[in-house]
Amino acid sequence: MGISKKIQLEEMDRNSKKEKRLSESIAKDDDVGFKDRKWSEKFQTIALFKDDIKLLKKLADKEQRSMARQLSVIIQKAVAEQKAA
Repeated sequence: MGISKKIQLEEMDRNSKKEKRLSESIAKDDDVGFKDRKWSEKFQTIALFKDDIKLLKKLADKEQRSMARQLSVIIQKAVAEQKAA
């Protein structure tokens, strides 16, 4: 095996170890977030059509809100309008 090939293999091994440590760190951070019951009880996953996601993203960006917050505002306005009618 040539020297350059050996150097490449050593570099790949170092990178692999770095990636493993990073993924372990991310997993620990994720575990902490999901154990926080108060946070997880605030949100619910829903499915939307891809075209609607694009439109929601445009609306949210225009109003400088997250898509979740924008959707919440839209729903609250619709409910308020129904009550007023």
